[in-house]
Amino acid sequence: MRKEMTIRAVMAMALMSVFLVAWPGAASAHAQPAAASSSYENIMALKNRITNECLADDAETGLQTRYCSDDQFPSVPDFEQWGFTSDGWDDQRHEIVTLQNLATGSCLDDSAAYGLRGYLCDPHHDSLRIFQQFRITFLPDGWVLQNLATGSCVDDSAAYGLRGYFCNGTYFQDWTASHTI
Repeated sequence: MRKEMTIRAVMAMALMSVFLVAWPGAASAHAQPAAASSSYENIMALKNRITNECLADDAETGLQTRYCSDDQFPSVPDFEQWGFTSDGWDDQRHEIVTLQNLATGSCLDDSAAYGLRGYLCDPHHDSLRIFQQFRITFLPDGWVLQNLATGSCVDDSAAYGLRGYFCNGTYFQDWTASHTI
């Protein structure tokens, strides 16, 4: 009986490895590109108040900030567009959102293990979705995005780059809509 279970486990692992090799992108951290969805509350490009760079995600370079395309071009490329999905409100009336990149289909995700990144979006009922949920604190001229799982804020600076970092009230954590679609 035990030998039969071991053989089945080995066969299942072999089948899974064949699946991952045979199916292009099956092991990738990026999802398929997202089409503009009517379920998004907003679609916009996010610009950091200090660096003046936009939050971007693409399959080649991953999550980063870069010079905002709408500063040079009349339209914003998908890798700088983020769809906001409302996940409700916290007890202090801050909106909780998930941000999905339109180019990669990945969601903004933060964890102690992997840091701030673009990653496969978790379904609403999945307990791991908390790593992709951000509390919005509105400011007079922008907002702060704070991850629910880590408590870190989305932070960008020339010295340290884009990262999840403890919320400290500095402008490195202030974001504005560079372009609303």
